[in-house]
Amino acid sequence: MLFDGNELETDHRYFQNLGKTDFRPDIAAWCEATFERSQMLLDDDFPARFRRETPQRISELLFAAAFLDAGWEPLGRVPGFDLAFKLGEGRLLVEITTPEPHSPDTWTETKGDGYTSWSTDAKTEDAALRRLTGGFATKAETIRKHCDAGEVSGADYIVVAISGFRITQESPVAPEIGGPVPDFAKAFLPIGSRYVTVRLGADADIPIGGGWQFKATIDQEGKNPVDRDFFLRPEFQHIHAVAYTPLHFGEPITPVKECAALHNPMARPKAEAIALGLGCEFGVDIGEDEFAIGPLKPAS
Repeated sequence: MLFDGNELETDHRYFQNLGKTDFRPDIAAWCEATFERSQMLLDDDFPARFRRETPQRISELLFAAAFLDAGWEPLGRVPGFDLAFKLGEGRLLVEITTPEPHSPDTWTETKGDGYTSWSTDAKTEDAALRRLTGGFATKAETIRKHCDAGEVSGADYIVVAISGFRITQESPVAPEIGGPVPDFAKAFLPIGSRYVTVRLGADADIPIGGGWQFKATIDQEGKNPVDRDFFLRPEFQHIHAVAYTPLHFGEPITPVKECAALHNPMARPKAEAIALGLGCEFGVDIGEDEFAIGPLKPAS
């Protein structure tokens, strides 16, 4: 049981909100039900940590529910990973991270009479994307040590799952998962803003084409830019895919639809990627001097 009605000084403020009957009681009920069905995947001290580390643990519940809803059979605890599922002679291994929100100096907040508005721009988006790249890089390095130690086999499929829960809840802009080029993919591929082309003259307001700009880095003021090519270089070929959720908790709560995945072409070609069964999944085709992102078609 996650909610026992008692309050502790160490309770996270999100936990305190979830325990209130006037604050989305369906979320608290969902947490309880998901904990019951996914207990074998979770640490024994999960209930105590859920109270103190609510954003991280609720993210763990969300991804556990998403993979279970997608039909994956749990394996139980595997050291070094948050979730593990059966995959033929190998395992689907998932490590989860919940980045902190980006700094409020990346947007402008204006308070009025009973309302709050935010002014955002490319700097706001870049700040959110840096949270994804930072969370990914940290987990990828930890997983590399498990690979070097021989704890991961070639039959395993490794996923770094990034929760945007705190980014969504505590900042005005969070990367989204839909569309032909989802926002979150821009953290791992050199994709910039969308553009359109128009005819000059009387029909200048009618688009005749368009696409996405090439952008090699994510900018940050006062520091070196962050490369966007994580999935186009071999350093991260031990990570097969990144999963991401902005975690909006829509009504009804449908975790598998709130998650997306981008499969790493440096780990396996797009045609050999293993579909995870999440709401949106994307693969990358690499040519001699170009790449293209598109919906993943499960390997036959």
